[in-house]
Amino acid sequence: MLKKTALLLFLLCLFTPITLAQAGVPANITYALRAGGVSLLFNFYDTQSYNPQELYPELPLIYSAGARHVRIPISMDIVELDTSGTLRTDCSLPTPSTGVFANPIGRYPCVQDIVDFILQAQSQGLVTIVDLHNTNQRTPSGEWNNDYMGGLRDPAVRARHLNVTRALIQYIRARVSPDWFVFQPANEPDFTASDADKAIWYNYQDQLIPSLRAACADCVVFAMSNEWQFISALVRDIPNLPSWYDPRVIFDVHFYEPPSLSHCTGPGEPNNCTGITWPGIHTSWSGITGYWDNAKLESLVAPLWEWRDRLGVQVHFSEIGTVYSQEVGGPAVMPENVRVAYLGGLASIIRAHNVGFGVYEWHRNFGVKQQPSVLAAVFNAQGTPTNTPVPPTNTPLPSTPTPIPPTSTPVPSSDSFYRAINLGGNAVVVDGNNWQAQTAANYTTNGTAACNPWTTLNPTTDANRTTMIQCSVQHWAHVLTMSSVPNGTYRVYLYAWQDWTDPSASAFSVALEGQTVQTNVLLRQAGQWVKLGPWTATITDGTINITTNGGLPNLSGLEVWAAGGGGSPSSTPVPATNTPVPTLPPFPTPTPAPATSTPVPTLPPFPTPTPIPPTSTPLPGNDSFYRAINLGGNAVVVDGNNWQAQTASNYTTNGSAFCSPWTALNPSTDANRTTMIQCSVQHWAHVLTMSGVPNGTYRVYLYAWQDWNDPNASAFSVALEGTTVQTNVLLRQAGQWVKLGPWTAAISDGTINITTNGGLPNLSGLEVWAAGGGGSPTSTPVPATSTPVPPTNTSMPPTNTPVPTLPPFPTPTPAPATSTPAPPTATPVPPTSTPGSAGPTFYRAINLGGNAVVVDGNAWQGSTAPNYTANGSAACSPWASLNPATDAARTTMIQCYVQHWAHVLTMTSVPAGTYQVYLYTWLDWPDPNPEPFNVQIEGQTVATGILLSTTGQWQRIGPFTANVTDGSINVTTSDGLPNLSGIEVWR
Repeated sequence: MLKKTALLLFLLCLFTPITLAQAGVPANITYALRAGGVSLLFNFYDTQSYNPQELYPELPLIYSAGARHVRIPISMDIVELDTSGTLRTDCSLPTPSTGVFANPIGRYPCVQDIVDFILQAQSQGLVTIVDLHNTNQRTPSGEWNNDYMGGLRDPAVRARHLNVTRALIQYIRARVSPDWFVFQPANEPDFTASDADKAIWYNYQDQLIPSLRAACADCVVFAMSNEWQFISALVRDIPNLPSWYDPRVIFDVHFYEPPSLSHCTGPGEPNNCTGITWPGIHTSWSGITGYWDNAKLESLVAPLWEWRDRLGVQVHFSEIGTVYSQEVGGPAVMPENVRVAYLGGLASIIRAHNVGFGVYEWHRNFGVKQQPSVLAAVFNAQGTPTNTPVPPTNTPLPSTPTPIPPTSTPVPSSDSFYRAINLGGNAVVVDGNNWQAQTAANYTTNGTAACNPWTTLNPTTDANRTTMIQCSVQHWAHVLTMSSVPNGTYRVYLYAWQDWTDPSASAFSVALEGQTVQTNVLLRQAGQWVKLGPWTATITDGTINITTNGGLPNLSGLEVWAAGGGGSPSSTPVPATNTPVPTLPPFPTPTPAPATSTPVPTLPPFPTPTPIPPTSTPLPGNDSFYRAINLGGNAVVVDGNNWQAQTASNYTTNGSAFCSPWTALNPSTDANRTTMIQCSVQHWAHVLTMSGVPNGTYRVYLYAWQDWNDPNASAFSVALEGTTVQTNVLLRQAGQWVKLGPWTAAISDGTINITTNGGLPNLSGLEVWAAGGGGSPTSTPVPATSTPVPPTNTSMPPTNTPVPTLPPFPTPTPAPATSTPAPPTATPVPPTSTPGSAGPTFYRAINLGGNAVVVDGNAWQGSTAPNYTANGSAACSPWASLNPATDAARTTMIQCYVQHWAHVLTMTSVPAGTYQVYLYTWLDWPDPNPEPFNVQIEGQTVATGILLSTTGQWQRIGPFTANVTDGSINVTTSDGLPNLSGIEVWR
């Protein structure tokens, strides 16, 4: 798949917490897609023989065969209430005509069947692709409709499809982790009749993908070109990334070449498959006849790899396949050895380029019981994921690796450190010198930032350099500039690394001030890294300029020294055969349950758990605070104590960091503890180490939480210094959290070691106190039905900790604004109706998508405030700069928001009277087709045609007068897809 891709790495960046779509494809999904999968037919798809649990028994067989995902084709007939061919009225999903849920947490029968299937597949270790396979399953006469997405030529069908897909993805995401399903909204488009026909498809994508992203910010979504079967169409018609692209979009294509293998017959059709061989003489879809073999297949798919690498995206084949070997109960159709040779060869070609695929035929389950030799050829036999070996063109790695030597003369002793930048991560100290973060001033890059903390460096190095190297920027033609540099002579170093084993990686070269200073840098093995330079640059224009050419290099660090003497650029190339390192083990997957396992029970709608008492003795009064780390986020003050950030020194973790600020904690707690808990690290076997600890006795606490409703969550245990101190910790409800401990540890080796076993826990905080007396580790287990422990401290006032800062996300140059954003105001804008003689007074304000914050000196409540509801989807986009810029607190409030195509905001328990209402709205991405929206207060339209057209544009609209007599202020919107950030009310 694309070079490991920035998509995957964006998500799992350990040292820069990243959320939502910008985070990239989860590792679990990337692994599952690359391992291969199976399309399961008809049990969901055919409205006349609907049987959603029919293939449950096949799931463990599919896993055992080596597949790691399944794909379920469904039809709009199954999930749509409006008329479409043969309607199943018992399966309706949205309300008529609107596609909007009457109750997003309610149960919709056939849609819940989809959710239950995903959870059942997850219990067997399989990711599910939810494939909306067509817009109309049958023709009005009852025959099969093979037009698939052709119905989207009709504007009315497009409107229905937009509503259905948006509602469906929202419903699934409310019940399933985004790590366990992929959403395919439009299977097999064929818009090829004319340029106008093609335009229908691409114009609709400009609506569809943003609509899905608004409904689910962190879901993985498939996108296709206008010709489902042809790689050439994808390469030709999408030469650049669309405006709606983000790193959780995967470009999908199907591959059925030659059709004499894939479509020589079908259910109920004559058998035209006799005499077929592979390799052999075949005819393409376009009618070209000749000799076909694996080399021919490679040549046909090669343009896809080139397109993928150029754009830096992830691609997938959701359908490859042939006709079946034998119709069930009928005669032979195609020799099984032909299928083995063809499918095995094609799967190997795709897998060798790190791309995922799914096999498809007209059997319901791809013959998982009947065709073991085909399965072994496709999935590499009995569940063993493949890691294509790198050709042995270089010398094996010695058992004890030694560092790769620098490629040029060391810096003269008379040189002095000037400046260094961690190109993909946070500030760090390397070799005793302070390196700046990627957000440093007077520095620019065109690369895409990502972190890959689970790939071990080879050769190994110290912890801080490792942290710096593992976060990098990637581009096929880097442009790095360091400006405001005093004129003089400098020595320049550049760190580069390879974060995955790529047998087809290309060499790259480096230019400094326009002169090539390094050629033929080739890194192919996972973890390989090199420190290039020094190169000498004489600066007269205040700027150091570095570029690369060729390959798709990861650059980690730029280090500059002021030269004590003259020099000239060096050009010693790095040898093309850099020493390889061992291939990483395959991504761990759960052990499948027996085939007889019962379906996962339906998740109840978000119950409110009753807090239970802490499970261990409170900390002795004579203990003293030693150290605490916010495992997944930034520095924060909790209970008056300074907690360090995840980037703190003398601390390591193997977990993947993420933040989920939109998941409300239960029970609620103070703002700072909330911020800490909502950013966490996740792993199936955590290893946390805190080093540099003076010998002595310590009390240890651990915060854990659950960020989504997981009915299938497993309990985990905790060990401290190798001794189990907590068992059976089970968190299943979204927002549940617990503070575990204290456990006593006597430290004699300078390191506190904590591990977990079982489940997939999110750990948020590690808190350590120096003990005032002796003790021994405790081992009181958390009950299996544990709910969060209530905080034992007094809540602290909110300190307005913002969502973790992310690197700027590259966006196209925005189009000129069609409306001028309102300038920020430190005092309320005068109301449109005459206030009382004393003037309006602040009543209440809510940060609709984020935490409590103080704006203009007034205390705003967070999104979890009581006596307030909203139907929008919460998200944060801290990488989109506001236009115009404003103060930090208002920026934090605006950048977290709720999005909906028909907002309904209600503020209750409002005393009767007259109020002035303001709304904050903004645009967080370069939308080429923005639509204006309208606002209604108390059912009356108060503003129309509100249009934001450039990234970061925002407005404070109002005031609108509301006369309240029923205890509620009601705000709604219509048209468009607005982001609402804040509601501010004055009286």
